[in-house]
Amino acid sequence: MRPPSFSSDTVVATLQRLHVASMPQLVAALGAPSVRTVFRKLRQVDCLTSYSHGGQYYALRSSARFDASGLWSHQGIRFSTHGTLRATLAALTAAAPRGSWRQDLEALVGVNPAAALRPAAPPAAPAPATAAPPEIAAALSLFTSLLNEKQRRLFGGLLALLSGRGGDQRAAAWLGLHPKTVRKGRRELASGQVQPGRVRQPGGGRKPVEIKSRPSSNAGAS
Repeated sequence: MRPPSFSSDTVVATLQRLHVASMPQLVAALGAPSVRTVFRKLRQVDCLTSYSHGGQYYALRSSARFDASGLWSHQGIRFSTHGTLRATLAALTAAAPRGSWRQDLEALVGVNPAAALRPAAPPAAPAPATAAPPEIAAALSLFTSLLNEKQRRLFGGLLALLSGRGGDQRAAAWLGLHPKTVRKGRRELASGQVQPGRVRQPGGGRKPVEIKSRPSSNAGAS
């Protein structure tokens, strides 16, 4: 049986209906067999990638309502005619006759521009990437949305073990978890003390309320 297929027109229609969508939303809406398939179709249409939210949202250029600065925001998700945050900041700074202060740029683009403005010094040796490629990030986001708290923790710990030195921070960045959560999952796997069927370890979660009965007024009466 051949897998279901859809054209780029289906992607356009879906984005027109949703206005802005993440990769997991597109996969679910289209019934696509894989993230790779959706990425391939997105490349065939005039599509924008958000410069906020880690570039995890997509929209049609025809749906955007850019202001005079070439910026557009939909439900707090921000897009630019210039593409990335760094390219947007460079264009806005060049267009300002006297330059722009950081506070002015931050108010204009709606995100903290410090990371994009910080000069990148080439490392002495290639450093492991802390951010997953967009296609992998979208797949991880979709996969982890199907897991419960314990499964996400252990999966993060597994990625940390496979990543080697600095794996806790790397896995946390990939999965959107706190490094302490990843570290806890890694230690559970390394120790082999993983209890099946439990989401939290014994003693975790909200403590039960202890109900004490009031002593009877007739207690001790002869």
